[in-house]
Amino acid sequence: MTITIRQATPADATVISALNADVQAIHAAALPERFKPTDRDSFPAAEVDILLARSDNFIFLAHVDQTPAGYAFAEVVRRPETSLTRPYEALHLHHIALAQSIGEWVLGAPC
Repeated sequence: MTITIRQATPADATVISALNADVQAIHAAALPERFKPTDRDSFPAAEVDILLARSDNFIFLAHVDQTPAGYAFAEVVRRPETSLTRPYEALHLHHIALAQSIGEWVLGAPC
């Protein structure tokens, strides 16, 4: 078994969109008042492309033996100094998605 992780490119947008479906379904089932159910427009490849184009966004794609297994999406948030606060940077981890079939294999239980 070989696990690889690399920064995603626009060529990965469709794969990332598909990987999002499992985690979106979990979120929607747990918090339906906040998260929409999974459908073809839940996280379309065009939206992934927009995120990838921003220099403050980072998406990393994981593969297990050449099979896309999951991704992580993070955003660097920068706030300038104000009269009340010092400047700061923070990393917001928005998505961690693991393909359900991979999660069952790795964790031994459904994700």
